[in-house]
Amino acid sequence: MLRINRDDYVLYFLCLFYEHTVKDAEKVAGLFDKLSGHPHQPQVPGVHSISQLAQQVRPLRQSVSRKGGPLNPALLDYVLGYLFPDANNDNSYPFSDPTSKSEYLNEYANTSIKTCPYDGLVWRLCTTIACCYAWAGSEGVSHILHEFLLEARYRWENAITLPGVPQGPPDTGTSLLHQKLQMLNCCIAKRQSKEKSDKKADNDKFSDDFTKNESDTEEEFFECDGEEEKESPMEDDSEQPAWEKAEGRCDRLADLKLINEKGFMYRPYVQEPAPMTEDQLAEQAEVLMQLGSDLAGSEVRAKLQSANLLSDMESFKAANPGCELADFVRWHSPRDWDEENGLSARMKASGNMWQDLWDQARSVPAHRQKRLFDETREAEKVLQFLTNLGPGDISQLVLPTIMQAAHLRILNSDENLECLDHLTILHKELIAMITSVSKMLCPPEIRHYRGNIILQEFTIREANSWKILENLNRAELYISRYMSLRKKFVYDLKIAEHEEQEDAVNEMERFVQSLCQEGAEVKVPGAARGPAGRLLQAIFRESNQDTEPRAGGLPQPRVKQFVLRCLAGRPLPSSRPTPQRLYARFAPQEFRLNGVYTLDRQFL
Repeated sequence: MLRINRDDYVLYFLCLFYEHTVKDAEKVAGLFDKLSGHPHQPQVPGVHSISQLAQQVRPLRQSVSRKGGPLNPALLDYVLGYLFPDANNDNSYPFSDPTSKSEYLNEYANTSIKTCPYDGLVWRLCTTIACCYAWAGSEGVSHILHEFLLEARYRWENAITLPGVPQGPPDTGTSLLHQKLQMLNCCIAKRQSKEKSDKKADNDKFSDDFTKNESDTEEEFFECDGEEEKESPMEDDSEQPAWEKAEGRCDRLADLKLINEKGFMYRPYVQEPAPMTEDQLAEQAEVLMQLGSDLAGSEVRAKLQSANLLSDMESFKAANPGCELADFVRWHSPRDWDEENGLSARMKASGNMWQDLWDQARSVPAHRQKRLFDETREAEKVLQFLTNLGPGDISQLVLPTIMQAAHLRILNSDENLECLDHLTILHKELIAMITSVSKMLCPPEIRHYRGNIILQEFTIREANSWKILENLNRAELYISRYMSLRKKFVYDLKIAEHEEQEDAVNEMERFVQSLCQEGAEVKVPGAARGPAGRLLQAIFRESNQDTEPRAGGLPQPRVKQFVLRCLAGRPLPSSRPTPQRLYARFAPQEFRLNGVYTLDRQFL
């Protein structure tokens, strides 16, 4: 058995590796010479040195510049400053006034497109996502969405409203992403109002305690006249049972009095209905449909739909002690009340939901009721919905807005494009298709309450989106072609021609428009001596100067073509003139001649 010390491991393996090429007496230095490929050592067949193996190793791809990954910190700060301009002191990119719209939005004025307001937060977010995808791929999109959600959560926790989002309940005529941010703004506004009221209550309590402490510390003495002060009538009226004390009154309803003649009727403070987004309304409708039409399902459905009505009844009872259902109907539903006949037949019918709710309602003011709108829960729902979205889901939600932004950018390219009839028709088709796609459902809009289902609408939406992208490419091609021709034939003409500038420019405008029309041959006005002909010759003279340098003149032609047309009588000199055509083509190692002739067969 061979025993080897730990220090001799490397030497032992080196000796085994080269056992068939070296002798036992060879030194370790000679082994390293062979391993390193020493130039004085003879090359042994089948044995490769380290230097030879290193030459065959493929280089690592560390030198390749990364196209994805997180955004550059400076670029990220710039993008976040563009999305949230109020976070910076300079406010370099303020949101435009919602009342002042772009003139090109008039094209969408008569449509019911479901995207978002122009140059709002959602509009900027969608265009930013498209730019980040071009800059850093899907990793860049994930990075900017992560930073956006961090900023949204920070603003929710610190009660700072989102800029560029209209105030008020969610607008179901906009995209779901815009509705979610509107809902988050509603939650932030509710938190601001609550914190403001709590702060005011604390200040009032502190001032009352401070006043009470001052009055207790001051020692004042008054002479007693020996007569007890009589209590005022107001104090006598205030001593009422707790269930008859009014709470939560807003103002008096003109001269209306309660039916029992106990006093005037007062409008109570009530809770506002809870705002809901489009997917929440659809989810609620789905739940109500699943309850069925039996008695138990109908009761649960009525209870879910009457939460606001029950809250209003409790507030009305608290503001008007001793009131009746008829008093509430006079305020809440005047159409169901008649001065002569009293309640309507609907209210008097047996099993009426209003009567059952009135019996269940307690005398509780709005500020002590269970909240109809829990801003904390709804805000967490919005943030959780946005957090669970993947890059593919985000692309589905922002796609209609990005397509509309791209179309508006094309419309904003040049105001002289109205002369192109085919481009005008293409714009109308784009508007109709983008509007249609914006109204179609996509998987992330319904997945959270209907599961992973597949609808035919998804396939239609995807197919129409590809058609829109193709039309956008066509429109961009038309515009690029028009602007390029206009630059060559109009702008250069203004510099080159001064004597006949006005007439030549007008003629060239018509010439460029005719060049951009589809499916028609274009006649060059004035042939080679006209303005267009001279410019065409100048273009050909300047072309290929790098590959074929020349002092002047046209470049060498690749192919020469000649077309001869005439009217001649055939087959007899007395025949009627008919069109004749002869085509000739000259190219390297090629000669082609084609003729088309017609005959007058009337007198043959």
